[in-house]
Amino acid sequence: MSIQLDNGAGSNPAAEKKAQIENACTTAEDFCNNFFDRIDNKRHTIEKLYLPTATLSWNGNKVEGASTIQKFLLDKIPSKSCHRLLSMDAQPIASAFTGGQTTILVQVAGSVQYQTLRPKPFQQNFLLTAQGDFWKVATDTFRHQEHSAQTY
Repeated sequence: MSIQLDNGAGSNPAAEKKAQIENACTTAEDFCNNFFDRIDNKRHTIEKLYLPTATLSWNGNKVEGASTIQKFLLDKIPSKSCHRLLSMDAQPIASAFTGGQTTILVQVAGSVQYQTLRPKPFQQNFLLTAQGDFWKVATDTFRHQEHSAQTY
């Protein structure tokens, strides 16, 4: 066991945690601005935001690999879309759970309108990981929030 003495220049765990959370929120906001601009206006470039080994779960459909994800989004989603975010939350994931890799969980909720159809509510979760100076999507889970015909 080693004991670290506080020499007055020690770290402040509460301040460090607050800085990590603020960084996660800033990163999430920047990432979401970029991601939703690309998905609505430049979908052919979306592959660049994903790790080569990324996984997408889109309304229960599993897609693996950045190029396959881009192809899925180009082929299966109407070409004209407009996403509006209503809420966003982000939190850093402790490095003990990610093998020391800087990782952030981003959760968004909003609505998306395809073509001239009525807007639909959706939720989306991203697990982002730092790759040099860039953030890449490791996992992306998207779900439309539709009313069930089942009554309780």
